[in-house]
Amino acid sequence: MLLRKYVSLLKIAGKFELKRIKYYKIDYVINLFGKVMFLLTNLLFWRILSNIGYELKGWEYKDITVFIAFSELFYGLENAVFSMSSRFWRYIYSGNLECGLVRPVDTRIRFLLLNVDFVGLICTIIEFVTILLICHINQSVLCIIAGVILVLCSNIVLSLIRLCMSYTAFWHGRMDAISEFADSLNTFNKYPLVIMPRPVILIFKILLPFYFFSTFEAELVRGMMDTKILLTSLAMFVICLLFWICINNVIWRRGLERYEGING
Repeated sequence: MLLRKYVSLLKIAGKFELKRIKYYKIDYVINLFGKVMFLLTNLLFWRILSNIGYELKGWEYKDITVFIAFSELFYGLENAVFSMSSRFWRYIYSGNLECGLVRPVDTRIRFLLLNVDFVGLICTIIEFVTILLICHINQSVLCIIAGVILVLCSNIVLSLIRLCMSYTAFWHGRMDAISEFADSLNTFNKYPLVIMPRPVILIFKILLPFYFFSTFEAELVRGMMDTKILLTSLAMFVICLLFWICINNVIWRRGLERYEGING
């Protein structure tokens, strides 16, 4: 029964997305062109650095290419599915949250599902596969699948962090600045985080998921880690995920205790 509710939500969201495409066709075309140009420029940038002999702590051009593939996958998933979590405070501030609380589907999940960009999601998958094919990345399919799952999970952790920020609206009302700050967190995905000092990398593994946005996936797929480091890093990521799930639920429950809706 619950699964049927989720499927129904996806159908509604799909209809909304088709209407958006119909009304904003030129915008979609220009946006797609911009993404292609950015990707080509990014690949060319790293190719030039490789040709002049620049090395990023032992990373070769193919390693960087895998990183770019997972980086684009992360950004695509973030923009298509999870970006609205930084604006959940508006749902609270508007006083309409109670309309979602009476639904059988968790209001936070419902909020995200109704804002999914299905076209962007499909384009992201195509882009990810295309980069791997064009650059002849002949790696283990299982490692690539594991990398995709980790990117999805890191997006979930980032979304949980953004939701925690949005919950401040329960206490402080309008929080435009929170959206700006929360959106800026994905900038940690621009370059492989091996450039960071070791203490910072540890923080990005245990408390914040930044290292798992794309850097860890590239190292996993390219076989740049031994078994001990791999298992340790995965354990740290699980700790990070569980930590933010707990924090999210605690703040959410306390925020609901303070909530007063339109008829409160």
